[in-house]
Amino acid sequence: MLDKPFKTIEEQIELIKSRGLMIFDEERAKQILMDIPYYSLLNGYKDLFKHPIKKDLYNPSASFELFYYVYLIDLQFNSIVLKYILMIEKSLKAKVSYVVAKNIGASQIDYMDSRNYSNRNNKLRSTLSQLQEVINDCRSGTPTKYYKDNKNHIPPWILTNDIMFGLVQQWYSILPADSKIEVCNKFFSSKYESFDLQEKQQLLSNGLDLLRAFRNKAAHGGRTFNFKQSHKTINNTIYSFTSEKTIKLSEYRSTEIGKNDFFSILIIITLFLNEPISLQQWFDELNSIEHTINSQKIIDRQGYQVFNLPSNFIERLENLVV
Repeated sequence: MLDKPFKTIEEQIELIKSRGLMIFDEERAKQILMDIPYYSLLNGYKDLFKHPIKKDLYNPSASFELFYYVYLIDLQFNSIVLKYILMIEKSLKAKVSYVVAKNIGASQIDYMDSRNYSNRNNKLRSTLSQLQEVINDCRSGTPTKYYKDNKNHIPPWILTNDIMFGLVQQWYSILPADSKIEVCNKFFSSKYESFDLQEKQQLLSNGLDLLRAFRNKAAHGGRTFNFKQSHKTINNTIYSFTSEKTIKLSEYRSTEIGKNDFFSILIIITLFLNEPISLQQWFDELNSIEHTINSQKIIDRQGYQVFNLPSNFIERLENLVV
């Protein structure tokens, strides 16, 4: 017998009701379940609506419609954050390709030569192999394919259009020390001059890893509110330049806020967005979503609490850019 046998939409509705969850409009609920799988909606957010005593039941104050409301807010928050992660990914590609072209060469004859790189992290061979694979297997309609067929070389700023976030990170990681420093410094404006080089490099490396982990989780249906990345963290020393107005050391130690959680993602985006118009748009959109998430209580919690954010999370972020 299957552990999870198929259930019709009608059977799913009955299962929901049997677990004590109110449904105010069953026909609408059926339509929602045709658009969003039961697992993604009910299992995905059940931790927010647990019964205080009975493990298999929902909180008596919860409803199917409240699940859907939280799902939509989460989706909206995800879409905002993902948009700016994409901007940072493009920024990384622009900076790496610029430095590679300037310091190593604009032709693949030069930038695919292993002698022009460092192998300190033992990723040299695999990184160049993956870059070569992108060149060899480029699909019709891509910039790389066009240059491969019509030009006498493929510049790095063309190749980066067709490589993934993780691969451009690896390309950055094998650059010679001077080129890595150059890329790193381009990510941090003069307002972060109090960061020493080692702090900048660690923040860039770990920050990019955290952004990529969040993007991958969100793209596969992961929830925003419970994001946690155990492998990479933001070092608390970077918060000293705001006199702990963004994160207090006591908070960092006791709750790990700003270490590797969802608020960390917002912090990294704020730090890595140096273009003024993009940065202002980021804050405008955060203000909009802050109004949305706090417009209705989720049972007994405000929206910012559901997303594990400080109540003044936007003000804290603004302290990073003043």
